[in-house]
Amino acid sequence: MAPQYHRRHGSIQNVLLAAVSLAVIAVVGWYFIGPTKSISADEGQQTAEAFLDLIRQGNPSAAWDSTTAEFKSAEGRESFLRSLNTIRHVKEPVRFVSMQSVEANGLEKREFLFQTESGKSIRIIPGMEDGVWKVEHWVP
Repeated sequence: MAPQYHRRHGSIQNVLLAAVSLAVIAVVGWYFIGPTKSISADEGQQTAEAFLDLIRQGNPSAAWDSTTAEFKSAEGRESFLRSLNTIRHVKEPVRFVSMQSVEANGLEKREFLFQTESGKSIRIIPGMEDGVWKVEHWVP
């Protein structure tokens, strides 16, 4: 009877060990790929301005490269580069106007509003990718 007890006891230990391991993996996974922290006003403004600076400095390919996979999926490189020929105000100097919370894809995000010298608005929503804030969406 003792050998059967040890087998059953060992099975229970293995099940408990597996359950604890799964719980640890779930917590670690949630920490790294769960909802991201909210971006601060300074981080968001810097992220958006860096993107716009690359466009103004005549380096739109680098601007596109600095965006998230979601941005790239929504607007391919060639489409993005062509659109900059018709959206001339994005090449003007901008000033930061405001930050507000918005809902995008069911998640709360921060939207940063800039205004060009000609009075046009540019809205940018940053997103976290690979531990770095990048432009996820924009409305020029």
